Amino acid sequence: MRFDHALAQLILEAGDRDDALFFAGREIETASFEVAVRQARQFGKVEFRIFRGPPGCGKTSFAHHLRDSCGPETAVIQVYEHDLASPGALVAAVEQAVLGGTPLTERTHVALHLDEAQVLEKEQAPTLRWLHTGGLKIPAVFLFTGLSHTTNHISGTKGISRLADNAPVHMGRMSDTECRDSTRQMVDALNAVGTTEEREELIALVAEASFGWPQHLHCAQQELTREMQSHGGVLREVDGAAIRAACAARRERYYEDRLAGGAIGGRIPRVRAIAAIAVGEDAAHVDDLTDVCYREIRARGLHKRSRRPIDPVDFADALIEKGVFAFERDGRLAIPIPSMATWLGVEEAAEVDSGRDDSLRTSGGE
Repeated sequence: MRFDHALAQLILEAGDRDDALFFAGREIETASFEVAVRQARQFGKVEFRIFRGPPGCGKTSFAHHLRDSCGPETAVIQVYEHDLASPGALVAAVEQAVLGGTPLTERTHVALHLDEAQVLEKEQAPTLRWLHTGGLKIPAVFLFTGLSHTTNHISGTKGISRLADNAPVHMGRMSDTECRDSTRQMVDALNAVGTTEEREELIALVAEASFGWPQHLHCAQQELTREMQSHGGVLREVDGAAIRAACAARRERYYEDRLAGGAIGGRIPRVRAIAAIAVGEDAAHVDDLTDVCYREIRARGLHKRSRRPIDPVDFADALIEKGVFAFERDGRLAIPIPSMATWLGVEEAAEVDSGRDDSLRTSGGE
């Protein structure tokens, strides 16, 4: 079969959000969702599942994968902040989805998906309480996806009692095997031409360049596709060094763009300094990180600047919002991926149990 140039172009034009063209792995997360569906059905209530993690870890694409792969017995319905303005608004959103073609029968399991759940405000609190206390009257799963502090945000909502211990689901790095499986799907779908050895060598290169991070995996797969397309899909002609260099440049741009706005405002040298101190002191909690920001910013008088003064609390919050630090599975803050630690100049890395093989964290474990 000939190399599929049309598919290659589709891959090159695809954005790095929302959908993964070649989904692989995430068995732990999928199993958690399936348990929630069974429990909702068994007990006739709404089960909360909060898939949380830093930017680029694949939360939204995972939710969309569930939507597309669940089968006819589970209907995943997208809802938005305004749909949580009142219980009536939420019911209306579900009814609208049904009228729009979402089939519901007595055997249907309903899952409601809300993305970017870390931005929920007090206006949505009454509806969340209503859901949490059984107001919906039908078995359902409420699937939240959001940044790593989303669990704390939702559990801090007034009137919501303690969340079930299986409600939060940490999403972090993919394993090397998952990255390879996804890339193998892509290479096969493109009808690349070459030996098994050539194929597996390039698949391994992409997995290595991804650092296990879905967003980086997307970029590495695009760069491999670009090389294959330039050479008619002939793998022996692919320039591995060019792929590595392009991926490194894209990672750098990605991190710079991520830190460009908000309280951080592109202050990358200050982020590097604070990250080094925080890791060195094992600042694994929000107050610890805020203390580091407070000391570093006040020591340099940056809080007194007439233009763009820096507020230490806002800066610490922004470090979490932007994914420089993220809450890990054990609830402690850490730099979420080794590539970011390297980019920041923080070299210490220690292994941590993330539920997957070969996962790393930057700050030490307990």
